[in-house]
Amino acid sequence: MTLYTTPAEPRLCVRCDTWVLRAHADGVDIRVDPVPLDAAAEEQAVAEGRSTYDAVFLTWPARTYLEYRDEHRRARPRDGPVLRAHRCPRTSPPTLF
Repeated sequence: MTLYTTPAEPRLCVRCDTWVLRAHADGVDIRVDPVPLDAAAEEQAVAEGRSTYDAVFLTWPARTYLEYRDEHRRARPRDGPVLRAHRCPRTSPPTLF
């Protein structure tokens, strides 16, 4: 089995119609919110059970890749933006009447 990685591309979320970045990282389909997180926001995202990713920029060709941030990467100093996995906003359940 080959694990592949693709560059992140802006897309609309099919469920909530908001902009996300979509990519494959090590064979996993990923959608992230395109808003960089500070350290406190990353801790909150991890506490909520959301994965975080490093945005890695390549200059030639100009592309952005996402790399999963495990506990070892979170312990190191950041060298670029950190993004969290997208979660559609919750809406109230439909009412019957």
